[in-house]
Amino acid sequence: MAVSYKLSDGRDLQDVFASGNAGRTTGFKISTGSDLGSIFASGSSGIVTMYKDTAGVDLGNRFGVSTYWENPSISSDGTIGGNSFAVAATGDRGNNGIWKAFNKNTSDDYFNRCGSGANQDYLTITMYNPKPVSITQVDITTAYYGFKTAILCCSDNGSNYIDVQQISGGTVNQSGKTVSNYINSPGYYRYWKMRAIAINNNVSGWRNVHVSEIVLKGYVIS
Repeated sequence: MAVSYKLSDGRDLQDVFASGNAGRTTGFKISTGSDLGSIFASGSSGIVTMYKDTAGVDLGNRFGVSTYWENPSISSDGTIGGNSFAVAATGDRGNNGIWKAFNKNTSDDYFNRCGSGANQDYLTITMYNPKPVSITQVDITTAYYGFKTAILCCSDNGSNYIDVQQISGGTVNQSGKTVSNYINSPGYYRYWKMRAIAINNNVSGWRNVHVSEIVLKGYVIS
């Protein structure tokens, strides 16, 4: 999400401060020593921080209130691009809908695989939320086969994705282990995807993905 106020490194201030909360440290401070994460954490229309831009608008009005978000429990894949949280997956041999990995139930699982001729992006998991979300953590609970790594990426439109970082799928061939991946979120996006899913050191060709649960955590702008 952008408000067109940018730092020297090109990041929009909306993305830097929107998920701030009282006491949050961003490393960007004003001359009094106050961290900007705390100054703008509760920003919303009408709030007064006493810090104004050159147009005279209080910066509290430039940065929206962010609230904690976690993907809801779902009982079907849903519709990517629709009005509610939805998921989709690609691969050859899924045992269940990918929603089984997002139903907050670790007693079931999702399995898929691809064959020896598959490229690195043949096996994917896509996650969509109608309200842009800044994902800051991805928790993955393994089923037996698991997967080793994947690349998390994000998109504004569901077509053009930006790679964010590599994430871990946990321990291969061991069920019920949860690994927490902490994400250096690039901002607020409706579409997120896991691509280049690897088992052992295979990033192309034959691969499995076998998970009990995936939980996305982050912030949305209220």
